[in-house]
Amino acid sequence: MIKQEYLKIVRRRGLFLTAVILTTVVAIAVIVMSLVVHGSKPQEYTGGKELLEDFTGAIVLPAVVFAILMGAQTGAWDMANGTFRYMAMTGRPRMELYAVRLPALIAAILAFVGPAMAIAVVGSLALPLEDFTAVTTAAILDFVWELMLVLATYSLVSMAIGALLRSIGAAIAVSLVLNLIGLNLLAALDSVNETLGDLMLPNVIGRLTGGDSSVSIALAATALIVWLGAFLGAGALRTVRAEY
Repeated sequence: MIKQEYLKIVRRRGLFLTAVILTTVVAIAVIVMSLVVHGSKPQEYTGGKELLEDFTGAIVLPAVVFAILMGAQTGAWDMANGTFRYMAMTGRPRMELYAVRLPALIAAILAFVGPAMAIAVVGSLALPLEDFTAVTTAAILDFVWELMLVLATYSLVSMAIGALLRSIGAAIAVSLVLNLIGLNLLAALDSVNETLGDLMLPNVIGRLTGGDSSVSIALAATALIVWLGAFLGAGALRTVRAEY
């Protein structure tokens, strides 16, 4: 069933192929710009590990938007198109039908951002190093971890919203506003109470990807689980109890 759900996501070719192409183009653009800077203004050139970090910043914004769109569609698709009732009629538990979307969505996210990540790694290894720190295996793992944690988190939140709203358009709109604006406004609570602010989702992700925080890694990980559990639990409850 996971394979079937995965294929349903990637076969929405308009969104999936656009995500692949745009993130890949962004990664290539970083390489081209780096080569231009290296040739024209070598004093401003960035290479090695620092270049890999630049790739993260360049790729993450468009990738997050596509992850949100993909997650919202995944959560709402079967309900909005009236096919969920037929899936439930096969006798499979509704919770199982909901749960298989999680790994399928993560796999689809990795599939669309994978080419851009590969280009980033190869580029940071192949481009001139100059006086910068060379890329290590640990740096590559950190790069993959940071991107995938951000994309997986926001896509799963969006999937839960899709399951709650059961309308693709509404799910996309709410997911974009909540993930890109609402949660970041909550993160600003650290100006009122540092610990409370650091437990907001964006700050928790930042802590788990190496950022400074007043909370420990263990507490940040727990907070992430609570956030995802709340959203995914609400989506699961809606899926199990709703009439179709």
